[in-house]
Order: sequence, then structure tokens, then C-alpha cells
Amino acid sequence: MSVVIMLHNGLSLRKALAAVGSSQGSYYHKPRLDRRDKGDLRDPSMLDTVRELALMRPVWGTRMIAAYLSKDIHRPVSRKLVQHAFHVMGWTMPQMTKKQILRAKHWVEKPTGINQLWEADLTYIFSGVDGWCYLFNILDCFSREWIAYVFDTLARKENAIQALVKAVEKHPEAAGKVKLRCDNGPQFISDAFVKSTEALGVDIEFIAYNTPEQNGNVESFHGRFKKEYVWTNELNSFQDADKAIAEAFIDYNQVRPHSSLGYLSPYEFLSRMGVKVD
Repeated sequence: MSVVIMLHNGLSLRKALAAVGSSQGSYYHKPRLDRRDKGDLRDPSMLDTVRELALMRPVWGTRMIAAYLSKDIHRPVSRKLVQHAFHVMGWTMPQMTKKQILRAKHWVEKPTGINQLWEADLTYIFSGVDGWCYLFNILDCFSREWIAYVFDTLARKENAIQALVKAVEKHPEAAGKVKLRCDNGPQFISDAFVKSTEALGVDIEFIAYNTPEQNGNVESFHGRFKKEYVWTNELNSFQDADKAIAEAFIDYNQVRPHSSLGYLSPYEFLSRMGVKVD
């Protein structure tokens, strides 16, 4: 702006700025470092403090977080500081739905090996003259192996128990270390089923209500199973459906490629890990 200063000696500021193609705004502007770029919130530890509390209390707003922190660290914390922390972290504060709250509260850990986490669920198969029949399934969340199933005309807790017994018989090495995740269906929360898991050395856990995504592997499996193996067959009776399921069990485990396994079938994936499969 040295030229402007020289011109200003004989001209008005407006004319001097116009002569050099500038504006009064740029003349008076004083650049400053945006605190968002620094991301320090004056106290670098405050960002971590706000993040930790927000994750622990996912339904609290910035006003509540500020009030709690003021009491916790014994010095005033403004709501604007908390809002700024959220802005730096790229977070927003919309009202959370019930499902979002449950997801935040019950975070689901992913397995890192086989026989760490199984998922169990049942699905309905329409079987012609025999009406709706019930398929109980157990799936390994790491290898995606369809471990065991029981198909029956009744949705009894005994069928859920039998499916689990078959799974442990197939993988006896899993006893004492595997966790079985179930929804809150009456078959799985029954005393008989819970006692059977204890006897078989299986640790049971239940997903939160109204959050089927926490049992997502077996839920997704049921969708693919029906699309590929049920809807493509004409099932006129329980016997037709039973035969189709038996064939699907072999095809799914031995042949069907799975994208999460590098397009190997579950048995091919297990074989490459050195696991013997029947």
C-alpha cells in the first residue's frame, strides 16, 4: 500500500485507491489466523475433553456439555467454545433418533478371527401347502460360514437349541471362547436356550431392541439366501423347501463367492487359513 500512501498525499483515499485498482476494504483489512485452522481452542486438551464427553453422552447438546464441563473442571466453559469444538471436529448436533442413540450406546465390535463371534436368527420360508415354516441359522461373522441350521414347521425354542448344538458339534474348538449374538426373539431369550448356551460353553449376548443392524451379518445373509435360493425355486411343500435348503447349504459354503472374503467361498477361505472343513 506504499503507492496508496504516496498518492494519498495529493488525492483523497478513495481516488488514490481507485488509481491503483484497489478498494477501501482491502486497505483496512488486517489478516488474522482463523482459530479453526489452528484447531487449538486456546487449550489443546479441551478438544479431547469435549470429544470424550460427547461420545459418552451422545444425546447431550452443546449447552448441557458446557454446563457439565464447567462443573467438572471447575472453571467456566462457554457453549460457544463447545460449539466451536464440534465445528473443528466436523461434527454437527442434530436431534438423534432412537435408533441412532441405541447405535451409539451399543457399539458392536467386529471379530478378527473365526469362532470369535457367531450370529443366530430365524427366518420364514413359505412352503406351499404347509404354509410358513421356520429356518433357524447360525453364521460365523468372520468367515461368513453358514455353520448350522434347523428347519421346521414350528418356531420352537427347541429348534434354536438344536441349531446351536449342531454348530458346536461342527466346531468343538469354539466352545469356551465363542460369543453368540442373538436378537430378543422369544426362542433366544427363553431360559432353556440361555441354559443350553452355558452348558455348551457359549457366551450369549443380545442386541439392543429395534437395532437389527447389530445382527447385520445374519440379517444380510437371510436377504441373499431368499433371493438366490428360495425365490428361484418353486416350493410346494415343506419337503420341497427342506430339499432346497439342504442344497443351498452346500452351495453357499462350498461354491458361492463372497465379496468380503475376496470372492472366495467360506470353505475356500477357511482352507486357505489352514482350517479343515467337512
